[in-house]
Amino acid sequence: MELCSQSFKDFIELKSKTFQRLTTQPIDCIEYYITSHLMLEICECVDYLHTRKPPVIHRDLKPANILINNKPTDNRFIKLGDFGLATEHIRIGSQSKSHTKFVGTPDYMAPEVHNGIDRASYNEKIDIYSMGMVLMGLFDLDDPNL
Repeated sequence: MELCSQSFKDFIELKSKTFQRLTTQPIDCIEYYITSHLMLEICECVDYLHTRKPPVIHRDLKPANILINNKPTDNRFIKLGDFGLATEHIRIGSQSKSHTKFVGTPDYMAPEVHNGIDRASYNEKIDIYSMGMVLMGLFDLDDPNL
């Protein structure tokens, strides 16, 4: 267990100040590169969960649950936390194990989860929508319809 002193929530709130720009200004190439590398690490963390046998669905990916390790011993700065809602995705034939619906943080929850989806559609891909919402926050994109 490692102590991670910051989360992505902190990082997003301080990012423009750290890179010495106004929040209304676009990001420059250095900030873009660093942000892209951090997002790659998040994707690798989620890929690790989704490639387990059976796959693990985190179900609550959001900036507050993505932790930053200031002193990594394994060259990994990003760690996922808060697995309280995580579940294994077990398929029996063409049917999925029944998962609790409407769990997670509403702002990062896939619309299908909000609307109550059928068992066959509820799988690890719901985490991908949450990652997209985190990505929008990282790159200062406000409107998901862009």
